[in-house]
Amino acid sequence: MGYDALRNATAANTNVAIGLNTMTLTTTASQNVAVGAQALRNLVTGQYNIVMGRAALAANANGDGVPANFSHVIGIGNWTFTDKSAGDYSIAIGTRACDRESTGHHNTGVGGFALRNNSEGTYNSSLGSRLAWSISNGLIQCFLISNVQNS
Repeated sequence: MGYDALRNATAANTNVAIGLNTMTLTTTASQNVAVGAQALRNLVTGQYNIVMGRAALAANANGDGVPANFSHVIGIGNWTFTDKSAGDYSIAIGTRACDRESTGHHNTGVGGFALRNNSEGTYNSSLGSRLAWSISNGLIQCFLISNVQNS
């Protein structure tokens, strides 16, 4: 539902796509849910992904149309995982959480901008706004709470 949603679907099945350009490059992906303009835009063959938000898991939403293949990824919030092209089992909740993750896997970023620049890191967890913003290739790290202010 939405202009160009599931435009190239050939053997795709049991997908839900709601929004402008949602799941546009999908050909054989199955059992995915995408809600929001450009959500899962370049996913080709992945499965069991859930995304909600503008350009969530759009895989290079700003233009070059790089095909993406990943599974078991959850992105809730605008611009989560916008560079994702591969890597499974990651979760991002919050605006731009895990935004630049491209091939990382088993990462969890909760909070606006959490793990934003973690492009290839694996097994990282971040709970808090803007937490672990600058790591790019972290391995097995855990970050909790940020932006604590004295009153």
